[in-house]
Amino acid sequence: MAVIKIIIISLVCLVLGNCANEKHHSPESVNSFSRNIDTLKNYIDLKKYKPVNVMWKETRFDTKNSGRTIIPGPTDYKLEAYLQFDRSTADKLKNDYNVNSDSNNVISIDELWFGWLPKDMLHKDKLDSSKIDNADPFYKSPLLNGSYVFINANTILIELYTK
Repeated sequence: MAVIKIIIISLVCLVLGNCANEKHHSPESVNSFSRNIDTLKNYIDLKKYKPVNVMWKETRFDTKNSGRTIIPGPTDYKLEAYLQFDRSTADKLKNDYNVNSDSNNVISIDELWFGWLPKDMLHKDKLDSSKIDNADPFYKSPLLNGSYVFINANTILIELYTK
């Protein structure tokens, strides 16, 4: 009987130890925003449209007053990012995905803002567009939902999330 208890305790410790050491997509792994493009590549697809400057953050969903019909689970999270491209990459993205072509999905400037971004990053008078586009070109599992919007000629704000 003592041997069985030791085996059970050992298995529990082994499982808990692996869970504690596991490094996966976890909102708690990023306490503030990051500027690391190489790490961001682990979360979203940047092969075709590589930014020159990034600021990004993972966060838990805010379910309070969100209007969401589906409550996220304990492993659901979102990634918010500011991506700045060189002009030719931004133009390629716009051309490849017909950015804002016939989109009726309009967003207000206040809704664009990620609270963690420095206030001087978005100037209302310089907003290039307020139409939202599907973030298909940036999807990478498990972040397979989301949208983006150009805030000037070569910069987007993007929000991707699990579902």
